[in-house]
Amino acid sequence: MRKIIFITAVAVFLGGCFDLGKEKVLKDEGNNFQISAPGSWSVMNDLNDEADIQAGSNLSGKYVMVFVEAKEDFDNIKNVDGYAELIKKNMNSTVTNMTYENHDELALDGMKAKSIILSGSVDGIKVRYFITFVESDKHFVQVIFYSLQSKFDGFLEEFKKVRATFKKASAAETKSSK
Repeated sequence: MRKIIFITAVAVFLGGCFDLGKEKVLKDEGNNFQISAPGSWSVMNDLNDEADIQAGSNLSGKYVMVFVEAKEDFDNIKNVDGYAELIKKNMNSTVTNMTYENHDELALDGMKAKSIILSGSVDGIKVRYFITFVESDKHFVQVIFYSLQSKFDGFLEEFKKVRATFKKASAAETKSSK
């Protein structure tokens, strides 16, 4: 009997390990956008109450949050550049000793985007963010990856690969982050 229980436990464990290679397609609640997280990452709900998508790996200390905002909710923000400036200004209230560098301008699924790398301290902990601001026809979006400052450089290429999966949501997919 013990042998059967042991074999079953090993099979369940190994089955879970093989699932680690499968990407998780995560969508915002409005089904507007999606991003594919590595299989080793978990869907999370406790990173930020306002985030539309949240995922990461507590074991590794790397995370992503996606915020989707309707363009019509902004008075004077007309493009992704203005949106990026507004968000950087607002982050000043929570991130101390904040510095940032422009990283790149690109298109994600045909949408104009620009990214920055932001460094600073949050509650006395040094963190770095890789933030991409995206503009669609009806939305502004923030795709924010972050980790501890000491680990960030080792994660940046993975963050870029995950960012490259960001796109308008496909009607065929059904998995949601909320």
